[in-house]
Amino acid sequence: RNEAEYDYVKVGELLSVHPLFPEGVNVGFACITPDDVIKLQVYERGVGLTLACGSGACAVAVSALRLAKISDRIVNVQQPGGDSSVEWVGDEAKIILSGGASYVFEGKYSLL
Repeated sequence: RNEAEYDYVKVGELLSVHPLFPEGVNVGFACITPDDVIKLQVYERGVGLTLACGSGACAVAVSALRLAKISDRIVNVQQPGGDSSVEWVGDEAKIILSGGASYVFEGKYSLL
């Protein structure tokens, strides 16, 4: 399906609070391009669409590798907030996430 046709907010809202997930769940929408790049959009429970999600990037890269959808052990994951690289060596190995970081928000918190 063409990703432009997909309503990430509507589907994310429905799935993130589905009764199958009593504590809520983050919902990731992934598309693998012909050159083995994964495009990822994440709807985070209680938040909405996010610019980037590190755990989501790692999860989708390992899932794609385990399902043999891609073969390169270093996976490029593209998200609206930027690109990251996920490296996974195997079932018992660590996952290494690399990418940039950007300052996007400043706020103040008060108990009053």
